[in-house]
Amino acid sequence: MSEAEKEASKKEEQQGVWIGVGIALGSGVGAAIGAAIDNIAIGVGLGVSFGIIFGVVMSQNAKKKAGRGDGPDMR
Repeated sequence: MSEAEKEASKKEEQQGVWIGVGIALGSGVGAAIGAAIDNIAIGVGLGVSFGIIFGVVMSQNAKKKAGRGDGPDMR
């Protein structure tokens, strides 16, 4: 594997991390909101949903910055 291929693979792995970050942050924020509205299940569900959306958007932005805009156009 050449050095360029290794670097491209590493960048792809880093872009995929955003979905995990979104889920983790979304579930934490959702639990806090759920506790505030006295329904943790709904809060966590909404938080994870918004976290996934955040992760996908950030992943697409990372692909655009890397010059690989092969995903859906998010303009």
